[in-house]
Amino acid sequence: MNVKGFGWAVLGPALLLACPGAGESVQWAPDVERSLIRHCAGCHGSSGCTVAWSCFLDEPELLLAQPTSPAYCGDSATAGQCAVRTIESDTMPPGGCVTHAGGCMSDVELSLLRRWVESGMRL
Repeated sequence: MNVKGFGWAVLGPALLLACPGAGESVQWAPDVERSLIRHCAGCHGSSGCTVAWSCFLDEPELLLAQPTSPAYCGDSATAGQCAVRTIESDTMPPGGCVTHAGGCMSDVELSLLRRWVESGMRL
């Protein structure tokens, strides 16, 4: 009996279960949209937008484009990539997620957002 093969056969499924969503396709709705609405709608939905390209909850297509004001992420990042970077670096939300009304994005929510961006941000 091959011990390595046996170990993967036993542990492989358990490892996939320990990583929520591993191997699954991430969809805009409901996976990503729900988290962004919960944590970002106050500033990035129609009620709080001050910069047109940042209204991505009203027009999700904006996440696919490069921001017109690349102050946070540089010239080459899409708005979706910029969203991941600014959340990971604690630049967003301003003042920190603890003080923000939506609270902190969970590791699972951030992982879903990251995987959605890395897989091409299909809407």
